[in-house]
Amino acid sequence: MTKKLHIIDPVSPEIHEVLSQLDESGLSDALDIRAYNTVLSGPRGVSVGGENLRVRDIVEANIGEGDIVVFAGDVKKGAAYVEKWRKGGAYIIDVSGVLKTDIDVPLYNPLKKDNTATEAAKKHRAIRLPARAALHLVPILGCLSEKSLKTLNVSAMFPVSFHSGKARDELYSQTKNIFMNIDVRPQEFEKPIAFNLIPHVGAFMDDGQTEEEWITRNDLRKILGREVEIVVNCAYAPVFVGQSLTVNVSLEQDVSASEFRQALTADKRFGVIDLNSDIEYVTPHETQGEDQIFISRIREDIRDDPAFSFWTTTDNLRLGALAVADCIKMFL
Repeated sequence: MTKKLHIIDPVSPEIHEVLSQLDESGLSDALDIRAYNTVLSGPRGVSVGGENLRVRDIVEANIGEGDIVVFAGDVKKGAAYVEKWRKGGAYIIDVSGVLKTDIDVPLYNPLKKDNTATEAAKKHRAIRLPARAALHLVPILGCLSEKSLKTLNVSAMFPVSFHSGKARDELYSQTKNIFMNIDVRPQEFEKPIAFNLIPHVGAFMDDGQTEEEWITRNDLRKILGREVEIVVNCAYAPVFVGQSLTVNVSLEQDVSASEFRQALTADKRFGVIDLNSDIEYVTPHETQGEDQIFISRIREDIRDDPAFSFWTTTDNLRLGALAVADCIKMFL
């Protein structure tokens, strides 16, 4: 029986990649896909497998029809609709964090794709994608699961596609205008993004951290364990696609950078590049269209504790799309 998949606000680059992933994997053949906008200025059509999918206003949605709902829209405008769909029997895949304050909703955990995880998601009729830096990092740290993580320090550099399609357009136009000596006036960001870094991902909170830093730390603690000390810093970089993390980790048990490298190399999800290879390290530019998470510059720390640092980068759009596809399979 064909399941009805409703996608709410299919405007972001990540959701465009989700639609492409559904087509590539053949999942779209098993789904009756419908799309809705929560904002009047949203798109009126999106492409799925070369065919145009009409995007309707959300007021036209029949709440009782949706079997699976991928919510990627504005949290304030869409929260009421999400609850109606859940009460109506639909399964919610939360992409944008509309359910982040509901502690009962399970997080998608790439390390746990067993029946227990599926049953928990079905019980609460929802699953939430973790912060994208956490989604990126958790599979890597899974190689250290038996080594007792002690501290984790993460600096995340997000591409403009993490923000929105309009932010991607802004980077392009600002870059062009600077070379033409035209005044640059930011619209999507608080300051110019071209040739710049902006340490402002999400709204600032009372304690000075941003919402993205807060949710990344919380999601990492929820998955890895609350005894791990975690520090997170986030910034936007003038990159279209590909998010990058610099990571420092210390452990309770002794493990060398070489052992960590060997564990990563044995897992096909990762591309491990070291200084002995021709390319030495991987940049965001080289990750576009790739499903692997790339890890470079693995090196031991100078501290007495067992600790090391590494650089990792991946296609943020593929990362999110593959996770959404996994969640859809869970509910089929």
